[in-house]
Amino acid sequence: MHEIGTIGELMERHRRGSGPSTDGGVPDRWVVIRLGRIPMPFLNTSARRRALALHDVNHLLAGYGTGNIGEAEISAWELASGGCGPYPAAWALDLAGMLLGMVRPLRVMKAFAAGRRMRNAYGCEIGEIMDVDLAALRRVLVRSSPSPLPTFVGSGVLFLAFLILALPLGAAFLVTVILSLPIWAFTKDTPVA
Repeated sequence: MHEIGTIGELMERHRRGSGPSTDGGVPDRWVVIRLGRIPMPFLNTSARRRALALHDVNHLLAGYGTGNIGEAEISAWELASGGCGPYPAAWALDLAGMLLGMVRPLRVMKAFAAGRRMRNAYGCEIGEIMDVDLAALRRVLVRSSPSPLPTFVGSGVLFLAFLILALPLGAAFLVTVILSLPIWAFTKDTPVA
């Protein structure tokens, strides 16, 4: 996905194309991931909301979709491209997302390797990049390549380290989702105050 336009234009276009919500779901009380027909709700916290716009920019930079596998790929890419900076919710969701993506391990590993060649938008201020051309931002964020062997070995070690870190976090996320199901079922149609 190599699109032409500013970050702001492309984000608006993608949000309009992804359904009725043009705000990216920012005001929603719940975020619901579906594994087949199984809903996996979790609260849309203020910490997640703060990271959402930069996460969306990363989708544009890396070119990954927003379905389950695309989210797993962007999770791996974000971790490999420098992590999530001062956004703890993004760190947690990326670790959980990368772990959930292991149903398609080759795609997730490929995304992780791609992330090692670039920095991500979490080091940017969203207001400063909205008028920047996507191609120009990509050029700024590309890393100079070290020799291939250390990158390959380093990527493998880093990938395994993130997976090991993701295991307890993924278990905690699953418990949270299970405990949230009855609350979500009773409050999912209640507007946020």
